[in-house]
Amino acid sequence: MVKFDKSKIRLVNKDSSAVDFTTEYDVFDQKLYVDFKKEPQEKYNFTFLPGALTDFFEKSNDTLSYKLTTKELSDYGNLILNLRNVKRYPIIVEITNKKGDVVLASAYSESSPTVEFNLVQPDVFTVRVIYDDNKNKMYDTGSFLEHRYSEEVFYNQEEFDVRANWDRNETIDLSIPFNPEVEKKTDEKKKKDAERKRKAF
Repeated sequence: MVKFDKSKIRLVNKDSSAVDFTTEYDVFDQKLYVDFKKEPQEKYNFTFLPGALTDFFEKSNDTLSYKLTTKELSDYGNLILNLRNVKRYPIIVEITNKKGDVVLASAYSESSPTVEFNLVQPDVFTVRVIYDDNKNKMYDTGSFLEHRYSEEVFYNQEEFDVRANWDRNETIDLSIPFNPEVEKKTDEKKKKDAERKRKAF
């Protein structure tokens, strides 16, 4: 997908009432993110009308429909991040899956070092922070022709396990760089622990 038309996207709840939403397009990953206020125990239906999405070859979609159901508030967790030594603002803070290849939630901060991710699905998350130097609210890669560097990204070393009905409050020091050796040792320890558990049975 290379472009989209928000006017051709519909979002309604179970009563067929329209729900306001915002969109954000990630040019680098060519992904469209849709954000809206979610209510507990609610059903939502997304409809992408013809022409809502267009790919690189200028081909657009037929009508697409997706359904989403939310759970009780107690089925979700909250993650509060307190960022130290932020070099500059604004920043984009993202929580991703363990591999870091899927963005599960994103927040934008123009001055506050505290960022909250509320009502997230219980899971193990990693965190990365993007310094949004051109203030366009998305990550920008570098350009050799334009003599422009990629925007700086901070990757947090520690993973955070967020559980249902819990508030997890964590402090992240952005002056501590990601160390691949630490990651390697952590993976080796996990493998050894798993092997010991396997042999115990």
